[in-house]
Formats: sequence, C-alpha cells, structure tokens
Amino acid sequence: MSSSTIDDRVVLLIKDQMARKEDVKAREVKTSLLEKLLPGGNHVEETLSVLHGGRGFWKALAEGTGISADRWRKVFERKQRPTTDILAAIGARWPQHAFWVMTGITDAVNGHIAPTTATTYPERAHVSDQPSTDYFRASIALNEQLFCDEHVKQIKFEDPIDLIERTRPFAHYWEGSIANTAYAHSNTESYRILMELWQQREAQRERHKKLITQQKPPTENRHPILGEDPRTSHQSKFYLFYEPRHDDTKD
Repeated sequence: MSSSTIDDRVVLLIKDQMARKEDVKAREVKTSLLEKLLPGGNHVEETLSVLHGGRGFWKALAEGTGISADRWRKVFERKQRPTTDILAAIGARWPQHAFWVMTGITDAVNGHIAPTTATTYPERAHVSDQPSTDYFRASIALNEQLFCDEHVKQIKFEDPIDLIERTRPFAHYWEGSIANTAYAHSNTESYRILMELWQQREAQRERHKKLITQQKPPTENRHPILGEDPRTSHQSKFYLFYEPRHDDTKD
C-alpha cells in the first residue's frame, strides 16, 4: 500500500460531517460578499452537522449534492467506489478538502486542508481558512454560471472539449471557444465580488500563515477530563509540520 486511497478519504470526510455536534453554530450570517453571491449557500457543513449520521443526515446530503442518499451510503459502507460525479460533488460542496481527497496531502497555508477525522503527512495542521474557502466557493459558483450562459449553450462545436481547450495554431496559444463569454462575465457585479473575496483572502494570508507556522507552546492540547494524545502533546496543535519529540531522559 503506497498511500491512503480516495475511497478512504471520502469515508473520512463523511465521518467528519457526521461527527459535528448539534451545538456547533453556523458561522454568523453577516452581509458578507459570499452571502451576496450565494444567498443561503454559505453554511453547508453546519446544516449537515446538526443532523449527525441519522436518516436526516443522508437526506440532507442527497438534497445538497443531487446524489441519492443510497449512493452516499454505499460509498460510506464501501459497497461502491466514489464515482466522478460524487467526487465532483465533494469538490463543489467542500472545496477546502478537494485537494486532500484527490491527492492525500494538504496545503494548509493556501486553504487546502483535511477534515478533522484524518491524520495527514507531511503536513499535520487542520486549521481552517475561511477566506480561502469563501473564495473557492465563489469561484466554483462563477464557473458554473459561465457554463450555464445562453451564449455558451449556442456555441457550435464538434467536440465539447472545444469550449475549454487552448490550442496553438501559430506561435501563441488561442483560448477555447468560451473565452468571449468569459470576458463578458468578467464585467459583472458577481466577478467584482469574486475579486474582493480574493483581496480579503490575501489580506488575511499573513495572519493565517503566522498561526500555523509559529511554534507556540502546546498548552492548548491538554484537557482536564479528556486528557491528551501523548504522541502530539509536545507541540502546538496549530503548527503546520511534525516536530520530533525530544526525550530529555536520554542522551
């Protein structure tokens, strides 16, 4: 076995959604840029979290992804492998986990993390980066809007890939057939909102980077009742990389 499998990672992602507690409150609905772009679509995880793993959970998952509850259950029970439409649904619903699902690794500084149910390597941090997640979701929404545009639907082509394939007939690349519509969409309010979300993300980048690269004392790891994991108690739970334990009792 060379690494974890996509099947494993999808199961862990579903488990993460099941494990969230009822008292986890949705991120406060403020008049955020993402809320303007995606009204009511900003709190998917929290919507599922209050349902736990019962029938309501599977129903909400099906309604939120357009994939039947039965198919999700079969993937979770390992009776069926995740299909391309399931993986696409995961990427759209949880873009912050899409990179990890497909590769098995994380890029936490840039918002690509694993769910809390997964141990990762070589990075170990699970620190969420909401500005990045907002930007991912907005980008996905605008991409979908572009391909639903009536002008795109009217483009004549022999092969659907012609919409997005860049070709090089001469010295320079020519864009796919969708380019003109993309430029038209770039002049919309939605696109302006996307760029502002990107600016917000960049404004928070140094703060987020500092959080997960600063080697703080691991004081937050200990719980008076639940105890601690002795394998990780020597380092901050926020720190991005693994730090070998130094046993002071040995030379």
